[in-house]
Amino acid sequence: MSDDWDVYFLGTEDGPVSFFVDLNARGEETPGRPLLCRVSVRLLAPSEHGFASREEDEVLFRLEDALEARLGETCGAQYVGRATSGGVRVYFFYLPEGLKPEGTIRECLGAFGDYREKVALEDDPEWAHYFEFLYPDTASLQGILNRRVVQNLIDNGDQLHRPRRVDHWLYFADRASAERFQVQAKRMKFEIEDLSPSGGEWKLQIYRTDPVDQDSIDETTIQLCELVDGLGGRYDGWETEVIKGA
Repeated sequence: MSDDWDVYFLGTEDGPVSFFVDLNARGEETPGRPLLCRVSVRLLAPSEHGFASREEDEVLFRLEDALEARLGETCGAQYVGRATSGGVRVYFFYLPEGLKPEGTIRECLGAFGDYREKVALEDDPEWAHYFEFLYPDTASLQGILNRRVVQNLIDNGDQLHRPRRVDHWLYFADRASAERFQVQAKRMKFEIEDLSPSGGEWKLQIYRTDPVDQDSIDETTIQLCELVDGLGGRYDGWETEVIKGA
């Protein structure tokens, strides 16, 4: 298990979903675990939005730790994340093939009161469920990365609402794509700092004067991500100086 875990939310037709996921679960060093195990637990007192209360969350965190420890010890399971919605929390594990974890799961949950569980096993050797369901989409992942940068700025005393130069980096397969993006960026009032070859790609560095509160930087980066995706490129983050004072 990596130490790169984070939380994000999605709105769906069936209501909001909260995810807690290991963003680096499938590394090169990960042993083969082709069996997906989903442990669904119905909340005892869900909120109107289908999430757990603070008090119940404390119990569920202990349950989560117990499940991870027991399944890891007995089945060699790897815990990769959870999703909560509609009054149900689902824990996701990947196991070596041929294992039967149901008894261990029931025994583990028995120590936590009246929770009802449902266990589902399915073959998923390519970890499709992890990548296509649990792992954040481009906008959600960028929101997580933005939040980390914003928190670092806050920790350093930054006044997020004060506009300042914010630099962004983007990469493209060829110069033509980078130049097409450059035209769109200028329409959005960005200035061009650099356009140059870099490791088999074309790097474009742009900047604009903006505030860096969470809502503002999310709006900017989501626009850039959508534009760069449309040209087959990739967005590679942003940077700014710390501004203190009133």
